[in-house]
Amino acid sequence: MSAEGGVLGALERCNCDVLALPTDSDSPTDLAGCPSISIPLGFGSADISAEYATPNLVDRGPNAPYGLLFTARKWHEVQLLQAAYAYEQASKTRDEVVLMVESNIELRHIIAARKRSLQTESQLLAVQEETRE
Repeated sequence: MSAEGGVLGALERCNCDVLALPTDSDSPTDLAGCPSISIPLGFGSADISAEYATPNLVDRGPNAPYGLLFTARKWHEVQLLQAAYAYEQASKTRDEVVLMVESNIELRHIIAARKRSLQTESQLLAVQEETRE
């Protein structure tokens, strides 16, 4: 990724301070060790159906956000932040989107379930200790 055909090669070849790429979880910038920042670019179609990764986790859905990834060479964070800020201010892609799919699980539910699980485990260990004595 840092070779001539990679991210650093593109920055060098084009004599650029910053490179813009579509946001992707498997970003080549991670492998090259480049600083990066993702800026909202827009939202997907509102007429697609939700696709679930698990019963309670939406993998893809209507109005899903997507972004633009800005990246720069190591130690060029100032230029990176300047470019990302300028784009974000000019694009005004901060519009509110109506949620089409709403989660039925909140963090407080997960924490409560984990606490119950830990309490049950400690109670089980206490019973095991008592039976050993």
